[in-house]
Amino acid sequence: MKKDILIKYRDKDQELDLLGALEQRGLNQYDDEYKKLIEILLNMLSITKKNSVPIQQYLFRSIYNVLDSILSSKESTEEFTQIIAENVDENNDNVTSFVFRFILNIKDNVEGSGDKRGVEALKAALERINIEALHAGITNNKDYSLIVKLFYNCVTDMESDRRVILHAEAIEKFHSYIIDNPAEYLQNFLRPYYNGPRKDHLEFYLHVGDPFWPQIFQKDSVLQYLNNIDNTIVDSKLIQDIREYYERVKTKPRNEDKIVILYSSEYPWSNEVHLLKILSKEHKHVRPLCLPPDYKDSKK
Repeated sequence: MKKDILIKYRDKDQELDLLGALEQRGLNQYDDEYKKLIEILLNMLSITKKNSVPIQQYLFRSIYNVLDSILSSKESTEEFTQIIAENVDENNDNVTSFVFRFILNIKDNVEGSGDKRGVEALKAALERINIEALHAGITNNKDYSLIVKLFYNCVTDMESDRRVILHAEAIEKFHSYIIDNPAEYLQNFLRPYYNGPRKDHLEFYLHVGDPFWPQIFQKDSVLQYLNNIDNTIVDSKLIQDIREYYERVKTKPRNEDKIVILYSSEYPWSNEVHLLKILSKEHKHVRPLCLPPDYKDSKK
């Protein structure tokens, strides 16, 4: 089924109808027709603009139904992962997000396959898909927001507390990227720890850094990175904000979230010395109430 036809289903809000029709075909043998089904689902996933969960769920069911056949030989596994790689859309992270979940499912043994060697080979091939997608995004100068999503999808492992470990090669590529693009990295570095609290709650003022900065930087290399940034290109106050954040959280245990409380005139305990007072207006995700010059949203 051609992509332009799938786009028509999408634009008419008929994706769930198409999923139902595909499921009624009752395919259960990993042959050319089944491979076309997987390709259709990947195409649907790559172009969808709505909730991708129903597509992902059916795609996973379709794969697990024939996983033993996919793992039956090196050639079969390579052909399967090539189908996935060919359907990665360079303009979104829909398919790489699916691959991210697929890798975590393998870590959780969701697929339940007894072919451990075959599963590990599949996992390595899936990791390669996401690393190559990140490389392509950087090479093709995609927006920072997409590049960071592609980076976050480059999972290789998961700790016992469910913290994601990113692939070393992806970390190396992203580290090189943010050396060349420091302003965007720093502007997007701090973000609220919670989405929902109101401004009269302490939780509203809690902020945290990029969740993967401890993996991106080795011990104390954060300061080296900040010191090497040309402050004629990047706001020196922005650099100072991230430096101050780092100094406050660097001694926190590895398994703790590295949280700070930001100063705001709306915060009832605004005179407390432990609050971090943001100096730069260039932070893109810091709550407006915590930004200078007035540290409060004039609309409120």
